[in-house]
Parts: sequence; structure tokens; C-alpha cells
Amino acid sequence: MAPAAAHPLFERAGPDRPLNLSGRIYEDIKSRIIEVRLAPGVALDERTLAGELGASRTPVREALRRLALEGWVVWPERRQACVRGITPNDAAEIFSVRDMLEIYAVNAIFDSKEPRFLAGQLVPLSNQMREHAGERIAFIKADMAFHSQIIRHTGNSRLCGLWDRIAGEVMRIAIYTLSGGRKPRTVHNEHEALIEGFWSADRELTIREMRKHHGMIARAYQDKLDKSRH
Repeated sequence: MAPAAAHPLFERAGPDRPLNLSGRIYEDIKSRIIEVRLAPGVALDERTLAGELGASRTPVREALRRLALEGWVVWPERRQACVRGITPNDAAEIFSVRDMLEIYAVNAIFDSKEPRFLAGQLVPLSNQMREHAGERIAFIKADMAFHSQIIRHTGNSRLCGLWDRIAGEVMRIAIYTLSGGRKPRTVHNEHEALIEGFWSADRELTIREMRKHHGMIARAYQDKLDKSRH
């Protein structure tokens, strides 16, 4: 009998990249949560996860503890861990912080007089979104790359650090709303409008389009939440 194929989680291990089993399992489970492959509220069974990942329960338990500390998982004492849901308060806080960071970034880019240069960098990312319109996860990853480029173009390392801290939650909400009926074409058009704002060097237009984009995500999240309650 041929040996079982290695799980993708462990394929990158090697002498130049030491294996950290708990860390790899943590990244795998976190990716599943962010990409809504593990839906909000779903139970996380240690034995099942260990079997899927080809590992013992101990590193799975360590990974779940870390995820619980970071707020991705809820793990009441003497009960089974589960994926933390996205509450209206969670979403409101993320929307608020995202708006502050991205509007600050837009203003910083216009102050540096480089909006057209950024527009040129955003075009291929927008094209990737269009190409992946039929693949939800790949589409949202291209979407996140688009917004990350705006943040990173400021050259402000602390701003980038703040963005990185919320990026996972931003992505999870985006995937969640896309699964609720938000159309990829609509989302892509909103990004094209942002490029037009930067390319035309129109600060007010760009800020207006960014806030419109944020508002559409918030509305789609609320619609998805309302439907789940009925």
C-alpha cells in the first residue's frame, strides 16, 4: 500500500523551515474560520480536527486555546469549543475602525500627491477580482489585496500594523456578506470607482466612493443577519 499523502498543512516543512505543528494547525483552523469554511457557531471537535489534520489532539488543543485567546473561538469551561459568531457589535466596531484607517490612508495619499501612481498599482488587482468573480474565496482575497495596497502605499508602518490586526475579521465579514447575495460584479464596480477617483486625482470623489463601498458592505451584513433571524 502506498503511503498516505502528506496533509498540505505540513508540506512546507523542511530543514530551512522547522515544523511547528501547533502553529501550523492554528493557521489552518484560522484560515477555515476566516474563509467561513468553519461557519460562525459551528462546534470544533478536537478528535475530528485531529483526524482531518493527521495530528494528535494535543497540538489541536493548543491551537484552539490560542484561537480562543485571540477571540476567534469561544471555549467555555468544561464545554466544547465553537467558532465565535459575528455579532452586530463586532461588525459595527470593525466597520468603524476600517473606515477610519482607509479614509486616513486616502487623505495621506492625496497629501503625498501620488493618487495616480496608486491607481496604476490597483488596476491589476481589480483585474484579478474580475477574473475570480466565480470563485468566492479567490475573489475576496483579491479584494483584500486591493485594500491592503491602498494602506501600504501610505508608507506608514503603524497604519499597516493596525490594518493587519483587523484584516482577518474584515475578510471574514466580506466573505460572509458575499455568500448572502452581494454580487461580485457589484463589488468589482465599486473598486473600479475607487480607481477612477485616484486616477482623476479627485479627493472628494475617492472618499465618497470609499464610504459608499463601506456602507454597501455594512448593509449587506445587516441583510444577511436579518435573514438568519427568520
